[in-house]
Amino acid sequence: MNALPDMARLCREASQALGLDDVNALAQGHTVEIDGVLVALHHGEGLSWPVVVAEIGAAAPDQALDVYRRLLQVQLMSADQTDLRFGLNPFRDTVVLSQTVRFGPGAAQAAALAAIVKATAAQAGEWRDSLLVGDAHEAFDDAPDAAHGPDPLCHALRA
Repeated sequence: MNALPDMARLCREASQALGLDDVNALAQGHTVEIDGVLVALHHGEGLSWPVVVAEIGAAAPDQALDVYRRLLQVQLMSADQTDLRFGLNPFRDTVVLSQTVRFGPGAAQAAALAAIVKATAAQAGEWRDSLLVGDAHEAFDDAPDAAHGPDPLCHALRA
């Protein structure tokens, strides 16, 4: 477990930087709204680093398979971004984006945390407006198939 500075204080200061009405909400693990996106920060027991969870939204039932396919494509294309993951909130049946917050030595500052929370919310909002409605670039349109390329799986990882 990494020793982080007082997370409650860090969360309060980040909340102030974000202009949140309830500056204790993030510290207490409550959901807040940032630019129209629901966001929570998980930290504490059992976690080495804080994790920002931002709700992308619900897939329409008739488009769920396509949405999940696109999410998996994006996840594969960002395989080198191991701190970024998609998930499904089982209580709300919504797609979420989680981002692990890893502070460098001496870098655990409220401004950095606020920037990461805001950027994660912005990315979730962008993907809500593209991935959930089918406007995303098809990740493998230009990838070679088994008959035309040396290794389509490795090509996809490099895309």
